[in-house]
Amino acid sequence: MPIEQGSGAREEAENLFAEFLQKKRTTGLSYDEFRGRHPGLAPDLDALHALYLKVKNLERASEPQTTVSAKLRERLGQEIGTPIQLEDPSGSGDGVGGEMVENIVGRGDRPDTSSGKASRPEISPSGYGPYVLRGEIARGGQGAVLRVWDQDLNRNLAMKVILGKEDERPSSHTPQADAHTLGRFLEEAQVTGQLDHPGIVPVHELGVDNEGHVYFTMKLVKGRDLAAVFDLVQEKKDGWNLTRALSVILRVCDAMSYAHAKGVIHRDLKPANIMVGRFGEVYVMDWGVARVLKREETHDLRIQETVAVRSDWRNKAREEEPKLLTMDGDIVGTPAYMSPEQASGELDQMGPHSDVYSLGAMIYHVLSGRMPYVVPGQKIHGFTIWNKLREQPPAPLSEIAPKVPQELVAICEKAMERNWHDRYSDMSELADDLGAFMEHRVVHAYETGAVAELKKWVSRNKGLAAACSATIVLAIGGLGTLGYIEAKGREIAETEHANVLRLAAFQELAELKQEADLLWPATPEQIPAYEDWLVRAHALITGLESDGSRSGGGHLVQREALRARALLRTAEEVALDRQGHARYAEWDALTREWIALTRQRDGAPKDTSAFELDPSLRFQDVNALNERAWRLVDPKRKTFGREQEGLALARLALKNARSASEVPYVLDTLAWACLANGLHEEALEVSERAINIAAAKDREEYGGYLERLEQAIAETGSGAYAAHLDDLQAQITALEPQVSERKNFTFEDDEDRWWHDQLSKLIGEIDAFADPETGLVEGLSEAGWGVQRRFDFAREVEALTVTGAEAARRWQEAVASIADQEECPAYGGLRIDPQLGLLPIDRNRDTGLWEFGHVQSGELPRPGTDGTLEIGGETCIVLILIPPTRFFMGSQAQDDGRGNYDAAGESDEGPVHEVPLEAFFISKYEMTQGQWQRCIGANPASYHPGFNINAQPKGFELANPVEMVTLENCRRILGRFGLQMPTEAQWECAARGGEDTPWCFGLKRQCLDGAANLADNYMLRSGGPRDWEYEEWDDGYWFHAPVGSFAPNAFGLHDVHGNLWELCRDPYGSYREPVEPATGYRITNSKEGVARGGSFESSALDSRTASRSFVLPGETQPSVGVRPARMLTVH
Repeated sequence: MPIEQGSGAREEAENLFAEFLQKKRTTGLSYDEFRGRHPGLAPDLDALHALYLKVKNLERASEPQTTVSAKLRERLGQEIGTPIQLEDPSGSGDGVGGEMVENIVGRGDRPDTSSGKASRPEISPSGYGPYVLRGEIARGGQGAVLRVWDQDLNRNLAMKVILGKEDERPSSHTPQADAHTLGRFLEEAQVTGQLDHPGIVPVHELGVDNEGHVYFTMKLVKGRDLAAVFDLVQEKKDGWNLTRALSVILRVCDAMSYAHAKGVIHRDLKPANIMVGRFGEVYVMDWGVARVLKREETHDLRIQETVAVRSDWRNKAREEEPKLLTMDGDIVGTPAYMSPEQASGELDQMGPHSDVYSLGAMIYHVLSGRMPYVVPGQKIHGFTIWNKLREQPPAPLSEIAPKVPQELVAICEKAMERNWHDRYSDMSELADDLGAFMEHRVVHAYETGAVAELKKWVSRNKGLAAACSATIVLAIGGLGTLGYIEAKGREIAETEHANVLRLAAFQELAELKQEADLLWPATPEQIPAYEDWLVRAHALITGLESDGSRSGGGHLVQREALRARALLRTAEEVALDRQGHARYAEWDALTREWIALTRQRDGAPKDTSAFELDPSLRFQDVNALNERAWRLVDPKRKTFGREQEGLALARLALKNARSASEVPYVLDTLAWACLANGLHEEALEVSERAINIAAAKDREEYGGYLERLEQAIAETGSGAYAAHLDDLQAQITALEPQVSERKNFTFEDDEDRWWHDQLSKLIGEIDAFADPETGLVEGLSEAGWGVQRRFDFAREVEALTVTGAEAARRWQEAVASIADQEECPAYGGLRIDPQLGLLPIDRNRDTGLWEFGHVQSGELPRPGTDGTLEIGGETCIVLILIPPTRFFMGSQAQDDGRGNYDAAGESDEGPVHEVPLEAFFISKYEMTQGQWQRCIGANPASYHPGFNINAQPKGFELANPVEMVTLENCRRILGRFGLQMPTEAQWECAARGGEDTPWCFGLKRQCLDGAANLADNYMLRSGGPRDWEYEEWDDGYWFHAPVGSFAPNAFGLHDVHGNLWELCRDPYGSYREPVEPATGYRITNSKEGVARGGSFESSALDSRTASRSFVLPGETQPSVGVRPARMLTVH
């Protein structure tokens, strides 16, 4: 039996346990090891240890959690910096202040026994703490930004980490970083984390893991930086233009205004630190050198010169060592956006105005197409930019970008004033002026006062302004009784009246464009609105020639009067105007050809042997020289003007020829070069010499060359040759006035310049508005049919589709047939009225359903010999009338004995539910590229006529389905033509064709063989991705096929499986959400759209009748199209 221990044993145990706690703190002694040394006291020791743990747990529960920054301060010392706090923790204040009260505890090399939390998992080589490393995004001198995966929330994040001292690996441990670097890092994390604004990337967590990595995580912004956006603006790509770029800068102003209000300045604003997301988000990034005002400076932002280490080759060449610029220890890429006070080292002068300068430098960049102090095409070192920045402003915008609106020039110049007192005082002032420019209000940096306000007011208030101008005429007319004064007053008043009307024309034009976008669809009800619109539009266009006043005519006349006062051009300006004309290249090519052919006939005006070649060509291969010469003198050449160079090259090739085989063919080239330069006799001599030198077997060939040369010389004296020269001269003469037209005008008077710019802009916009091909009056463009075309159709559509003899006959037959339950039992005696805009085609003999042509979208299809319809690029949209019905929508994979069973059914396809639908029309085919092009004059499809790819030798035609369309443009463009996307319920009802099987053709995927264009063996053999799922058959297409290429379903619809995903009208919502009873429209708050049916890239499983795919707003894909629909109109 055990020996009973008394109080002495307990006391001994307590004393030993106290010693254990001391050794635990100093040596890390574990309890198990200690207990093993005293087995006889184990029960007492265990009891004491259990009590100790309980007390410690209670203490931990009552203590505030220690922050990561506090741990780092205890671990690395107080010198890493005091904490930054922009807001009052209690929420009662909004200012900067407060000090951290946490004491930092570090892990060091001792076991951490002070925390009650479970320790973090050990980091793997690919991760930081609980994050998995996905790659490196960027790095600087002291830090790196990584892409990581958050395993808790399943999302990608950006993580910023410290690069250790003397270390380049992103996995470097924090203890290698010095206290200064760590302090900067913590400041950045805390500043960014407390700037709660949509334009500033949010910080999610500041952390340190068990391996000593310090990090903070942020939202991962997907997009491009502002420098890339500026490039796209210059290239006019991806929809980027100046207005869109300025809207981004305005959002930067908003974010920086917020930061300034919080007492924070960025101090490193540049395009590389502005990110523009894929969906329009704008973020100000990298607050690593930001400063909280009224706090002690912790960064040395003075520029330092550092000599880079030279490489061996540079040493040997004795070239000067490149100078690097550093700031606070980091290398500065370019100081082009830096404020002058920072460049000069006047850090105490920096404030919000310094960020204003940097943003002004970005505006300079987007307006001029280049960074300040940088000339495009020249390599310029940051050291040079820094020196220029300290000494002088950049090149004036008026010189390098003369076409930029003067208001923007004024905004940029004020933001970039050398003296910070003369700049905008803060970002909000800059934003106000930038917003004013974009909203056609007065830009205060450019002009102020009543006249300026009046100009801008008039541009926004056309009608009232015109009335006011008439009052001015009357008022000035009554100023005096003297005839001269009255006449002069009326002249001035009428001039001002005309000016007011010209400014008002801008507003009228904007209103007409806005109204035209609403005048859809083209129905008889719109005729009065069309008539009114056209009257106003023609009055606006007539204003180009005359404004009805006595002050000198219309906009064109007034602009010419202003141009007469323009300053004379220099020779350089004349040349630039000519070369900048759109048809200058055409004029230049014709002129070069005329000069060359005239020289070929009449001889060279000077010694052509004097043409100087690049000396390096002397060492080129004979064949290369000969080939180069031949391209310049070939009688079949398409470009002219370098014949003298060709002659010089041929002579050099002959000089360098060494072998007997080389000389004859070089001589032949030289002969034709002589002809091209009008040296006829020499050409013949050289050709005869080639025959004499050529090998015997080649002399007949070279004799043929001589005959062709003689014929060409003879032709230079022919009438046809002279007639061709005359034709060239006539074309040059016709083009000369156009390319000589002056484009750029400078004025001594700023008021003249302003009016000239406004008139030129107005005339240009009215010309585009009136363009018969693409204008809004009569043309076809992204805005759709011109209003005149809509007006003409609206007047004719009723007779064309309802009341005309042929239309009435067709509708009489269709209405009677649909109502006849014996002839059309599917419709159940449905009675319909004639539908405006549609013409009955016929009742489909296979389906029993009636089909109709949508006349506005093309020609009625021709019936084929087998009863099917012949579909081409010119064919209109063919609509099938689907009877009113109740059908079961969705799928279920639980019970093969119940309806809509589908073993591959997914969760978003259920529950199966009954949906009532009224009769509706849906297109027999996917909408074609031809139909879309007839709507807006453009074809957005990736795979379009003219696009050739070996994988689809059949090519593409206008009868192929249109793709690369968005939900919004489908909604807008179909709506213009009285159509819409089907609801999901309408689509599935029509696609099922009355069946409840996984595919409308049957239960097994093999039922789609010959009936659907899917990813199959043809695609695989043609080079499709090896890891895709492919069907076992061969449909003959990799990409989409012309509509109707595959078998229809029981309702007559083609391609409901495969070819293209088809967009639907309602949002992507749960089937537990209610639907509208007539249309099945899903009532949900979802922002995503939905597409159905699969595509040429899909497997049979993804193309099931119930399968759904969500689509993001604005998303386009070459595998996504649309099948139009329309409700049945009931009178």
